[in-house]
Amino acid sequence: MCGEALGAEQRCFLPTRGDGGRTMFIEPDSKVCRAFERELNATCSGDIPRQKLELTVADSGVSEPAWSSIELYQPDGRENPDGFALLEKLARSRALTTYSVERDTRAARDVETVLREVRASQVKGGKPRLDKTALDLEGRGREEVLYRLYIGLARNPPSITEISFKQEPQLYLERAIELAPWVDAGKVSPLAAGSDVVVGLSEVFVYAGIPYLLKWSGETVLINAAYLQRNRPISSQEAAEQRGFILPTPRCLFESRPNH
Repeated sequence: MCGEALGAEQRCFLPTRGDGGRTMFIEPDSKVCRAFERELNATCSGDIPRQKLELTVADSGVSEPAWSSIELYQPDGRENPDGFALLEKLARSRALTTYSVERDTRAARDVETVLREVRASQVKGGKPRLDKTALDLEGRGREEVLYRLYIGLARNPPSITEISFKQEPQLYLERAIELAPWVDAGKVSPLAAGSDVVVGLSEVFVYAGIPYLLKWSGETVLINAAYLQRNRPISSQEAAEQRGFILPTPRCLFESRPNH
């Protein structure tokens, strides 16, 4: 069993500043980091922490966004054309706004891969699902539509003690559909399309009204706030492009298995 015992408390995750204490914005003693620390360590009773954070501490203040479901399959098992058309747009726009070279080729590949895996999952009983929510990811009081895809066949490691390669959920931003042609043409920064939100694989939570992105990486858990600061002044590049950037910022860092 991992962790160290503090009285009756088991701790599998300990906060750290990382990088010898030189990581900017990491605040291990902040309320949000303490809240996530409690949730992470609530999973220490067995051969875990698991590779998906289940919220179990009633008064931690951490919650999930209000997700609603997008229908990919009809009750009779047939594909929902509107759901698949949306997923195709989302996969393509994410590729065009996150890759720096061969965007069209990689976008076509990503679309084919995602749709193929969703269909394969449905055939095998994996129950793929596409959800959406609205969150202020820019820090200026304007909500963005964020989507998450669970394909349903991914085999996320059941324990942080295994090799950690988390395969879902996949995140998509609705604003990227509009901005993809502009990013592809070099007229808008990928940061305006939320490239730093959707790259990699994150679970999404909310604390004190602020969205946070939780990323597992080996024996480390990184918590990013969705934005750098609330009501951040518009930069000269944002003003020139007439687009606000989404700038996820590291706030909490935890190392697992501190006694190993």
